Amino acid sequence: MQPASLVQTEMYLAYDVGSTHTRAYLFDVVEGVYRLVAIGYSPTTAFAPLGDPRLGRPMGDAWEGARRATEHLAELVGLPLLDEEGSLAVASLPEGPATAFAMASFGEPVRAVLMGILPSLSLASLQRVVADTYTQVVEVFSAVDSDDPETRLTRLIEAFPDVVLLAGGTDQGAENVLLEYAHLLRQAATFWPLAQRPWILYAGNANVAEAIKEQLGKYFEVRVADNVRPSLTEERLGPAREAYWDIVRHWWIDRYPGLDHVFEETEGRLTFTAEGFRRAARILHAYHAPSGSGMALDVGSRYTYVWYGPRPEDVQARVVVQGLGWGLHARLDDPAFVEEVSQHSGLEPAEVRNFLYHKALYPDTLPMSDTELALEEALAETLIAGQVREAWRTRTPSLSFALLRGGVFRGAPHPSRALLTALHGLQPLGVTVLVVDLTGAIPAFGVLAELNHYAAVHLMGSVHLAPLAVVVSPRWRTGRRGVGEVLGELTLTYSNGEHMSLTMQRGLLQRLPLAPGRVGLLSIVPKRGVDVGAGYGVAVEIEVPGGLMGVIVDNRGRPLPSDALTDKARWTAMLPATLA
Repeated sequence: MQPASLVQTEMYLAYDVGSTHTRAYLFDVVEGVYRLVAIGYSPTTAFAPLGDPRLGRPMGDAWEGARRATEHLAELVGLPLLDEEGSLAVASLPEGPATAFAMASFGEPVRAVLMGILPSLSLASLQRVVADTYTQVVEVFSAVDSDDPETRLTRLIEAFPDVVLLAGGTDQGAENVLLEYAHLLRQAATFWPLAQRPWILYAGNANVAEAIKEQLGKYFEVRVADNVRPSLTEERLGPAREAYWDIVRHWWIDRYPGLDHVFEETEGRLTFTAEGFRRAARILHAYHAPSGSGMALDVGSRYTYVWYGPRPEDVQARVVVQGLGWGLHARLDDPAFVEEVSQHSGLEPAEVRNFLYHKALYPDTLPMSDTELALEEALAETLIAGQVREAWRTRTPSLSFALLRGGVFRGAPHPSRALLTALHGLQPLGVTVLVVDLTGAIPAFGVLAELNHYAAVHLMGSVHLAPLAVVVSPRWRTGRRGVGEVLGELTLTYSNGEHMSLTMQRGLLQRLPLAPGRVGLLSIVPKRGVDVGAGYGVAVEIEVPGGLMGVIVDNRGRPLPSDALTDKARWTAMLPATLA
């Protein structure tokens, strides 16, 4: 007999409307605990008709793709999730979902203009407000600009922004510069069509807020948020970030047909995939490495979301308009990017370039050969490597936690290929808890955690959120005093007192089993010239969680030699054929 649930059980339906695919996730209680039950799929139909229904998006209606994904999900679980009119049967049927919510990541980036006083204060804060949204900053104005008024007006008009963010001055601080910006915006308004004037978000000196709203309210839709810099030593981004997210959400709803229907069907519970991923990354980082560094990347078709920091409470985030499909357009004519993909794949630059153009035009195509699979994995590795370098200013960061998501991982022919793609992209140093989203459900988990804390706790113990592996990645000194073939000794002690040991062999991938839900004590004694994250020759002892592939010891070196990047068949043979 199963124990009774301690919480009131509710079924949750979640949508993720991406650039190429729309997914519907069903979360429900199974044997007393919340689990991801099933996933429904459909091509995304949010874009205007392209003249060929075979392309999978003939409707130009975001809700149509969500409805199709719901139909697929209903077939899988045998529940009536839609009523006779094709609307969600939320809370109307005893066996149906009680709550629905949606996430989106398919739209064009919002064009933003930032206006502040000092680049190092108000403008830096505004950059952080927009950094983790789907935004392209097209122009920046500061009080130290040397341009004359006419040039500034021309710059603003030609930027043609969707949103203008205005901040500066502490409370009780500077006012004149902010009022000058308001005058500049009033001048620019006469050059922009009424229907295409930008939203204005003011998050500066509170004493000027009413004057700004009064001067600009006749010309623009104006939102006011708390000052991002109420004092020189205090930064308060939360209210401005929340207001900006709301502006972007409404901008997308106005721009893309059917998204308003998604908003209505979910009773206003529409957020962005990046926000759900951010919440999930914060929770998982704090859970697996509460005092260690971490990095999370969601590599989508149009965007890549990057989240990193030395501790869970001290992180930075940004959305980059680069991806594995629509987001490739920015890199098609970048010879350095093509060359790096070539190095990761072992294929000629001309072949790489042809693949990039094809993938940019047809982002939802699947690899149909070993060559195409190698190119897609190499492309993901190169995108990840670029973000690693930009975030950490090194190619081999010391990471205690890493989270990766994207179609290249969900569609991997075997989790071992997903593991290799993650390792070749990140190239972490030390002991890393590596979580790879093999179902795509992690952003939905992040949103669900805000709605139902009990569900989040239950799901933390599910296989969908279990680490793919705990990875041990040593590096060593080279030269005359370099190390030999043996890098050190490693022992894994299980909770029942049993233990397994291995000798770390240079150039190999090695494994010790540790199943999800179990915990082990990892003891590593490196040779004098070997570093496993604590310094050369310094031993490490750390408690680690179980993973789908256990503990993987990557003895190939850091940074990885070029031949290691291309010989995936060799490395796959060293990894387990079945999961723990």
